[in-house]
Amino acid sequence: MKDSKKKYLFVKNYLEGTNTILDFGCGTGNFLLAVKPDGHSIYGHDISQHAAQVASKRLNANVTSGPAFEETFNEGQFDCITCFDVIEHLSDYRDKIRLFRRWLKLDGLLFITTPNINSWDATVLGKRWYGFKKYPEHVVYFSPKSITELLKSEGFDIQKIKVWGFVRSFKYIIEHLFQDRGAGRILMRTTNKLGLGSAEIYLPMVDMVVVARKH
Repeated sequence: MKDSKKKYLFVKNYLEGTNTILDFGCGTGNFLLAVKPDGHSIYGHDISQHAAQVASKRLNANVTSGPAFEETFNEGQFDCITCFDVIEHLSDYRDKIRLFRRWLKLDGLLFITTPNINSWDATVLGKRWYGFKKYPEHVVYFSPKSITELLKSEGFDIQKIKVWGFVRSFKYIIEHLFQDRGAGRILMRTTNKLGLGSAEIYLPMVDMVVVARKH
């Protein structure tokens, strides 16, 4: 929920009044749960029927599931669409961007978070990079340049691109970086002895957040 609240605080800076918001790839609804108290009209969609059912019960809101088509939502239905940590999983990402544009109102906002393949940590860590997932989990990686070109070619103006980190425990970081090698096991034992294994820190890297407006 910490990440979801942080995302909503960022999105909220771009919103005026009450809005109709779709979270595409909503999972079990954490982001929309952060949005709901402000009175926006909220919708969710997820490929997983189970996740969508959980989200629908938690939110008491309209959450759809399965593949997305033009008719899944109405043309010009939304003021804002969020797509967090989803696009890197999609082989048909361009088709999804076109759907988002169709579903957005004129001047509607699109928010995307995705790993930044040009980030310094991606360069340094290589296959141990937090954003790296083997195919078919992650099928595409973007840089600020490539995602700008994609969105501009599909009728969006870029409003902002910035570094977007996340909160993780020391245990997660050590396991991911060292992948059970000797040095990692020693560091993990030391961290646990100090009672820091479950302590969380903010990593200001890995992802980027993109804000785009339909024109």
